[in-house]
Amino acid sequence: MSTYNIVWTFSGVAQAMLAVARAQPGQVNFLFSCHDIHRHAQKDGKRYAPLLDPIYEELNAISSCLTIAAPFSNLQGKGCFGDVRNMNFWILVALLRNIISKSVGENPLEDDKVVGAYKKILLRTKPRAVIGIQPSVQLCIAAQALGIVSYDVQHGIISDVNYYNLQKREKYHQSGWPDYILCWDEVSANRVSDLCRGNSRPVVIGNPSYHSPYGRRAHGSYPKNDASHMAKLPCILVTLTYLDYGFRDSFLEVSNDQAFVTIGIPDVLMSLIKTVTSVSWRIRMHPAQKKLGSSRVQSFLAREFSNLPHVDWTTPSNVDLKMALDGCAGHMTVDSAASIDAAQNGVPTILVGCPGWSDKAKVMDYFGDYISSGEMRFVENHELSAHVLKYFSIKKGSAQGTVNEQSIRAFDAFIESLKVDFLG
Repeated sequence: MSTYNIVWTFSGVAQAMLAVARAQPGQVNFLFSCHDIHRHAQKDGKRYAPLLDPIYEELNAISSCLTIAAPFSNLQGKGCFGDVRNMNFWILVALLRNIISKSVGENPLEDDKVVGAYKKILLRTKPRAVIGIQPSVQLCIAAQALGIVSYDVQHGIISDVNYYNLQKREKYHQSGWPDYILCWDEVSANRVSDLCRGNSRPVVIGNPSYHSPYGRRAHGSYPKNDASHMAKLPCILVTLTYLDYGFRDSFLEVSNDQAFVTIGIPDVLMSLIKTVTSVSWRIRMHPAQKKLGSSRVQSFLAREFSNLPHVDWTTPSNVDLKMALDGCAGHMTVDSAASIDAAQNGVPTILVGCPGWSDKAKVMDYFGDYISSGEMRFVENHELSAHVLKYFSIKKGSAQGTVNEQSIRAFDAFIESLKVDFLG
């Protein structure tokens, strides 16, 4: 299990090499860490991270903030919302030194050169707190060594895959956990408590994209469809699942479902989308699919759906998730964390089984509380049919007002706690 949260791209490595020649930032109170993958929205014509930047905006209005581009991001500077700097030259050099020396292993807390690189960045910027989406093990170790509080902002399902797995930090003797994990809801907070076993503390703050003042203002309505007959159809959003190369190879050993291995929905769901023309289908690519492997996914979507006027994958993939959900009667996916986003916006979800990837046991582990509450429903792969879609008309109009108000108050309380703890 990798201890490095790094997405490698040639352009990102090139930007890291160029970073040494750029002006270095000064001292700030709050340091954010964000990868390009999470900048999948736009605000004022700039790339915006809807889970981090609403927090940045709140704090930047009263204090000094800076965002460092997580390794190995390409986006920085004027194209991004806020002050985003690339300081990854030091991370790149440290990784190369680790490879050359092969020293990480005996005394990783002392020998890992990436920890030293992050210490250098933190000593230069002198933040009181570090806030990121899954800030790396090495960044958290460096922050802890310097007495800097670290926060991880939830960005999907809290599961024991990689980041929240105890094995990820085993060689570091469980050092490198963020001090706090900022959760969307109590269900997620309970999962953090179960998985992290006291190594990190959960704090429920709602979803910054939906429950913060700046997040709520950033969302607009879904663009109107020019075709009048399409505008009258009920809408269903389908979110795709991202599979990296390793998962795709292992999946193909147990299944020949080409739709799932290529775009992340099973063949049966793709067939349903094609044949049910009484629904306006919105298909949304996973942000990682847009960043990594976009041409492969879009080519498949074009081949299968380009002649079907009741299917649109372009607009839903190029607006934020909140906007893609706007006006939808339902949401369908295999096991995407977008299901939680849908629940927070009052949109019910059907989770479709995918043999070899996702079954009822896995879905109940991830979404059992939501299924028990009626916000979601699981359907076996072989049981999927147009009849199943009636679930959405039954669940239409589910009340979310109380939950949203609680989440809004939770976010406001979190910002106030940061002011008290770090700004006096």
